[in-house]
Amino acid sequence: QSNSQDSTKPIKRSRGLKSFWFGEENRLAEASVAQLFEQPGQFTPFFVYGPTGSGKTHLLEAIVTDFRNRLRCKRCVMMSAEQFTSLFVASLRGGDGLPMFRRKYRELDLLVIDDIQFLAGKRATVSEFYHTLEILVRGGKQVVLSADRPAIELGLLGGDLGNSLSAGLSCPLRYPGL
Repeated sequence: QSNSQDSTKPIKRSRGLKSFWFGEENRLAEASVAQLFEQPGQFTPFFVYGPTGSGKTHLLEAIVTDFRNRLRCKRCVMMSAEQFTSLFVASLRGGDGLPMFRRKYRELDLLVIDDIQFLAGKRATVSEFYHTLEILVRGGKQVVLSADRPAIELGLLGGDLGNSLSAGLSCPLRYPGL
């Protein structure tokens, strides 16, 4: 069977939340995610944190898949904080880049950013992300974020963003048991 796609690019396949095993250790995360679908935008940002390998990225991909499929949301974006930073910096170099960047990310139904701790110490990117977050929150849109530690331990993100992270729904994700 021939494949016309570039074989060097990974193909992401998520079957949604049915493919994610929460386990007894993550019942709070499971209940929190269920609330995102019952009342999108009410618990935003949804901030999930946990150690490497606990399944944060898998969970975020599943959330995006289910937002698209179950809620029929078309304007959903998932990216790493590093990708957000790179795109923001690139937008600063172009003539109309920044307004286009802002329009793209501030008019979403769902914005998902993985590894938000990457933004620590990047003042301009933190400021841009904070303003994007505030516009989405005021618009009743859903934002989902992940990090390797609780929001209170992300001090280099600044007071405004740190307070915004704490104002939403936050829960740990632990390694699921066997």
